Amino acid sequence: MISNGKIPAELSHEASDRWREFCSALKRAHLVLPSDATLSDAIKRVFAFSDFVARSCVQAPAMFLDLITSRDLQRSYLPGEYDAHVAEKIEGVTAHQALVSGRVANL
Repeated sequence: MISNGKIPAELSHEASDRWREFCSALKRAHLVLPSDATLSDAIKRVFAFSDFVARSCVQAPAMFLDLITSRDLQRSYLPGEYDAHVAEKIEGVTAHQALVSGRVANL
């Protein structure tokens, strides 16, 4: 059970279950979360309040680790910066198949 005092008791058990599922998903994918207690505590708090985020992380642990290692979760984008990034990635893409083929999978 998560007992860091920051997660309401009513959500602690569910958050612990979600954390275990995420750790299992990492292990199945042969991935390792960076050893950072602050990061782990933050993830546990997010899992306590968001089933969507927890499920997404379990389904795609590599994507989540990429967000961590790229530091995208820790930064703010300037106005228009992300729009420009997306526009660059999809430049020249005209067919649905190109979008789902992976050409723009790394947005």
